[in-house]
Amino acid sequence: MLQKIARYLLPALRIQFFLTLLSMPILVWWGLPVSSLSIIGNLVFAPFLTIFLFLSSLIFFLELACLPNIWLIFMLEKITAIWLNINPHNPKNYLLLFPKMTSMLFIITILIASYIMSYLHANKTKQVIALGTLLLTSCAVAKLPIWITRSSITIQYRHKSLKIDYLAGNLTIHDDGVLNYYAGIENWINYTLSPTLIKTFGTIKIQDLYLCKNTKTTNRNLELLKNSLIIGNIHFKN
Repeated sequence: MLQKIARYLLPALRIQFFLTLLSMPILVWWGLPVSSLSIIGNLVFAPFLTIFLFLSSLIFFLELACLPNIWLIFMLEKITAIWLNINPHNPKNYLLLFPKMTSMLFIITILIASYIMSYLHANKTKQVIALGTLLLTSCAVAKLPIWITRSSITIQYRHKSLKIDYLAGNLTIHDDGVLNYYAGIENWINYTLSPTLIKTFGTIKIQDLYLCKNTKTTNRNLELLKNSLIIGNIHFKN
């Protein structure tokens, strides 16, 4: 039994580790997050998806044939409930974020991984261990503060600005009125602010957020901000 599981897991892990490394420079360059649960998540999700599609297809064809399918619907509901229960409640806490400068580090890592895949004459177990170690090591090195070269940046939106300060691993944001605007803020948060924070500082965790005004629009935009970023302390200047 264990040998059958190993025959399934080892090739899947080998490919998953390599594909994860292969995607890292692209994701880092564009300021996109990487989930730390993606590897184990894909291995768990594939069997769940297979069972889900199989049961859904059976239910569909039995429904067309006017045959009883209540027991299949019950099984599908249980499978769906199990999947929903094992999903993390706050996915942002499991994101891996790296500054843009680390893309070169991951390119070098890909070259080493390609050598392991192509020229290292070892069994799949040793290759999986080598690739896993390479992935963990490169991520650990990419999280070092040496890659962060700026301590402060200012982002403009229309005629207002957002100042971001970085100190000892913590981010502080001073809003000059950006979050007082209503139109276009959601897209600006998702496609400008969040990627900029990731590419520059390698984090979306805000220790202190200072807002210009406490208005209905500001509170609405604050909720949009919480959907993309992890917000600690919130302060209102007025």
